[in-house]
Amino acid sequence: MKRDSIDEDLQVPSEEYCEQVKEALEHLYDLAYLQSLSLGRGRVPRESIQPTGIGRALHRDLIAAIETLNPGPEPNIGSASARPYHFLVMHFIEGETVHASANRVGVSRRQAHRDLRLGIERVAQVLLAQQTTRSQETLNEADPSTIQAEMAQLQSQPEIINLRELLNRAVETVALLAAQQDVDICLDAPIDPPTVAADPVIAEQVLVDILSRAVGQAHPGTFRIELTPGRNRPTIQVRYFPDTSLSDAPFITPVLTQLVERLGWECAVRDYAEGEREAVLRLSISRVTVLVVDDNRGLIELLQRYLGDCGVHIIAAASGEEGLALARENEPDAIVLDVMMPGMHGWEVLQRLRNHPTTAGTPVIICSVFNNPSLAYSLGASALVPKPVSRHAILKTLQELDILSPEI
Repeated sequence: MKRDSIDEDLQVPSEEYCEQVKEALEHLYDLAYLQSLSLGRGRVPRESIQPTGIGRALHRDLIAAIETLNPGPEPNIGSASARPYHFLVMHFIEGETVHASANRVGVSRRQAHRDLRLGIERVAQVLLAQQTTRSQETLNEADPSTIQAEMAQLQSQPEIINLRELLNRAVETVALLAAQQDVDICLDAPIDPPTVAADPVIAEQVLVDILSRAVGQAHPGTFRIELTPGRNRPTIQVRYFPDTSLSDAPFITPVLTQLVERLGWECAVRDYAEGEREAVLRLSISRVTVLVVDDNRGLIELLQRYLGDCGVHIIAAASGEEGLALARENEPDAIVLDVMMPGMHGWEVLQRLRNHPTTAGTPVIICSVFNNPSLAYSLGASALVPKPVSRHAILKTLQELDILSPEI
């Protein structure tokens, strides 16, 4: 392996290790096979009790490693910097032959094989770099008292939550502590507040932890909590004047950080020149639903990864018939539709969507290797995103269709 073919800042994997990674990528969707590979051992010990737990963990890590190579909004998939990533996606995730991928990108088969090999080496680097960290996490997880073990035990069960009611419950929980600290809590929330889809137990614990720490740091006086609605990301702001003698007390702890991340939220603390402190919790409504109709599981997983942190819930259909049924049953905010599918092809699905009253107005994004905008728009498509799909392209399209806010 040439040293200049991979990242200079990462450890160089051996040829044997690269071959192990290549073997795993070639069986990316065979969880039982991945389960048997030594490459997957020690990745998620807790999952190993499941029949294909290790295989599932290795599958997830391989997809994530490929995504670290994503060049972003690269306009030319044939550029040298973008080719390794796109060949990995087209060959291992989309299941396309190297010959077909080479024709799509416009390079020779020999060059395609070189780029694919470079991509495999870079994925191997990423996985190898995880080993030291994973080894330490494995040691920590062996102790059931650690944060990792506690987080692993949590099973999220999202529900639609009224944010004003959630805040009221959290305020009631810290009310006695506030009285002891001579702090008056003032809650400013709209009468008709936004709702979020989140696990109510975890969400309430996050708020209780933030409020109790803020109350414990605050000077006696008024303590303000403000809920600001937002189209996709409402915020909860906690403002108070901290006791300077407690200024070094930690606010955002590792446990709080992991719980906030589990919800898909963000938390930050700001100190202002006039002495006021503000804790800001940015939420995700998570109520945008996108139906993906594609027989390629790889595309579905990519879109889940691209859109999961934007509050988008993905529903998947592997055929046109299933897609039509799910579209009418769930009434999604948008539909991402492939053209090449067994049985009913995408053009027929698009026409049926447009001819049914439930889905006639639903935005439909054609996502295909066939870049035929004239035909797509004539049949009622709302947008066209060619494959291979980049995160930038799908986000921009959803924003232009007013499905996602431009702030995301």
